[in-house]
Amino acid sequence: MASNAGQRKTNPPERLIDQVLQVAPTIMPTSEPNNSLSETPKEVTLADLMVMMKQMQEETRTTQKARFDRLDDQFKVIQNNLSQHDTRISKVEKNVSALHKNQVDQQATVKCLHVK
Repeated sequence: MASNAGQRKTNPPERLIDQVLQVAPTIMPTSEPNNSLSETPKEVTLADLMVMMKQMQEETRTTQKARFDRLDDQFKVIQNNLSQHDTRISKVEKNVSALHKNQVDQQATVKCLHVK
C-alpha cells in the first residue's frame, strides 16, 4: 500500500493540450463560399500553447503575489505583537526587581529594629 503523505489533496488540472482541444469549435474554411463552424477540434499550435502557458504563469504569479502580501502582512502583525510582548516583559522584570529590592530593604529595616 503506497503512502499518500505529502501529496496534494486537490485534483491536478487537466493537461494543457486537453484544455486546448476542448476549446469551442473554430471557424474553418470549407469548399463553400461562406465560412461555417466546424465540428472538428481546433488544431493546436505551438503559439497557442505558449499563449496558454504565459496566461497560466501570469495567473500563478498574481495568486502567489497576493499570497505573499497576505503572509507579509501577517508577519508584520506577529513582529508587532512580539515587540509589544518584549516591552511588557521588560516592564514586569523592572517591577519584580523593584519589589525584590523593597523586600530586602524591609527585611533589613526589621532586623535593625529587632537588634535595638
